[in-house]
Amino acid sequence: APLGAAYLDRYAAERRRLATGAAGFESEWRRDGAETFRAAGFPTLKSEAWRFTPLHTLINGDFSVDAPAAPFDAARLKGVLFGREAENRIVFVNGRLRDDLSSLRHMSPGIELLSLAEALKSRPQMVEPYLGRAPGLAKHPFAALNAAFAADGYVLHIAPDTRAESPIEI
Repeated sequence: APLGAAYLDRYAAERRRLATGAAGFESEWRRDGAETFRAAGFPTLKSEAWRFTPLHTLINGDFSVDAPAAPFDAARLKGVLFGREAENRIVFVNGRLRDDLSSLRHMSPGIELLSLAEALKSRPQMVEPYLGRAPGLAKHPFAALNAAFAADGYVLHIAPDTRAESPIEI
């Protein structure tokens, strides 16, 4: 069996916890991701796109979906800020939104940012048509793995005919 099956089995309890209280379409999205990853497994060095990327540390690592946020020194951002302070910047550290490093000072009317968890609870109709609909999931094992274990993310909703007055850096 591909290494993906063993990896998913090792984290079965995490998947069950994420399924608790999830909407049907959300559970289906995670299940589809898990099954796609189970069939495909991790890419190997034999795959052209991954031939220079050894993944043994990731495959053998011990991870947690709900691990506490990692400490992060804001000074590390200086190298990626393009020499200016953005009016609208969303910063994620290890997959977690960091409000203390983010700034949404000049969001234009008609542009809304919500956490995925918040959108799933308060406005599921906004995300249901799009969640897990990206084409080619079978060709992207890490996208499938992400779907299997996704606990949160962000939803950037831009109303029709809306123009952003300031860029939004993510």
